[in-house]
Amino acid sequence: MAKNRAKIIGDLGETLVQGLLQAYEWEPRKDVPDEGYDFNVEIPARGKHPSERFFVQVKTAGVRRPLADGSWAQQLKLKDVRRYDASRHPVFLFAVDLKTETIRALDYHHEATKQPGALTFRFAEQSQLDPEHCSVLECAVRLASRARDAKYASPVSILKLRSDDLAALDHRFNVTGEVVAGVERYRVEVKPKHAVTFHFRPKKVHEDTFRKVIKYGGSTTVDIENFYVPDSELFRNIALDQATLRVENQEKPVRIRFAAEQSNSFLDVDATVTFGIAGSRVQIAHPRLPYHFEFIVEDDTTSLDFNWTFNAACWVGQPILQLSYFSPLFAFSAGLARGEDFGIYVEVDGVFTTFARAPSNENITSAGRWMNELLSVLTNLREVCTKVAPGWRFPENFSYSESDKEEWAASAALLRGALVTQPIVTVTADIELSPEYQSVIPDELFREATWRLACEWGVSVGNECLGVFEVYQYLVGYTASQPLPGKLRLTPSDGARHEVALRTRSVEKTADVFIAFESI
Repeated sequence: MAKNRAKIIGDLGETLVQGLLQAYEWEPRKDVPDEGYDFNVEIPARGKHPSERFFVQVKTAGVRRPLADGSWAQQLKLKDVRRYDASRHPVFLFAVDLKTETIRALDYHHEATKQPGALTFRFAEQSQLDPEHCSVLECAVRLASRARDAKYASPVSILKLRSDDLAALDHRFNVTGEVVAGVERYRVEVKPKHAVTFHFRPKKVHEDTFRKVIKYGGSTTVDIENFYVPDSELFRNIALDQATLRVENQEKPVRIRFAAEQSNSFLDVDATVTFGIAGSRVQIAHPRLPYHFEFIVEDDTTSLDFNWTFNAACWVGQPILQLSYFSPLFAFSAGLARGEDFGIYVEVDGVFTTFARAPSNENITSAGRWMNELLSVLTNLREVCTKVAPGWRFPENFSYSESDKEEWAASAALLRGALVTQPIVTVTADIELSPEYQSVIPDELFREATWRLACEWGVSVGNECLGVFEVYQYLVGYTASQPLPGKLRLTPSDGARHEVALRTRSVEKTADVFIAFESI
């Protein structure tokens, strides 16, 4: 009698589970023989996700007790646990309450990993299945299936599976895996047209020493506890073992907001990187690998961020995570506090070279004012930028305000992404003046004058060499007021030859003549 009653209760529970799975449009079936499982369930392929198979064991009767937190404690038999452990496919336990017709699910292998040797498992209230939506359970099954695949797959397949799992955590990264000296090693690369900012948390005990070095000079080493990438599941909170930040405060400091959080506030650092502008050095050191991460250049009066992009590498215990940036991206630098020359710098094979430069004759205390001055230089790059990145544009009013921040960020990201795919070439110049030019400037004066390219590089796009090449000559007592005809032959490193037109722009000082060469 008792056996018949248990069978009736079990059948009722299985009927409820079968109805739920069919409502999900899945395919539960009874195997013959059943090998100890109530259902063999197939989830059909959906989009890029393949079909998945898993086993379901329904728990309606048996030893179960409710707990104070609302969960159910279900005790399993040892022979059942051994069978579940040996399963190649994921095993999910479904606990059914016939009175309320509620069903809770549990990923057995996941829970058994957390509780080795356990025979009692808890079905939390949050594990109750929604009869209308299967997305949560489907996600759990697919994750469980990936875990079982990793357990039984070959080493090469495991690397691919784990790489895909890591990449799925953040769409901005590509992840590839390899085995080095018996250790799994994963290389994480930022995808083109994406920029990522890393935030660091130094140990609070070093804050006072760090501030003194910034204020009075000298050098110090600050221990870094961890780092993270905002809104990233891949780099949520990565602990750094023995990682340090080395700061040497030298001359010509530039205000850099180093994204190091101290008590939920940012720590301003008077320093600059070794390339781009001469001055202080900021280095991230690690006993086995160097750290080079992104900085944020920011003025005190605005929240506008100018991102520095570096080659980055992270060592995160075992396995190792390496992060790499290797693309020629725009980076901005400015003497915000001391009125130093400011300009746009481009990274070429790890070296920053000048792209456009304009002198500043006064202290610039506002990032907004600095942006407006810098726009006069950026305007000369409009043609280049639009050819390299169709659709790229400045904000309409050519001035910076807080409301323009998103538009600036979108335009900058588009341009940076386009430049990633364009090879950077160096150029050499061969200047040949036309007769009209020689009639204006005596030939002997021209031969004795000193000419140099202020920007000795360009971007090669197809058969065109794009760029703004500014050449200047010191001429005593002469001011150019009209464009002077002539041509400049450029020989880029790719071997092609290009001719550009000459034009001049006069300046207030009569001793200086600026002649800009633009590609035609």
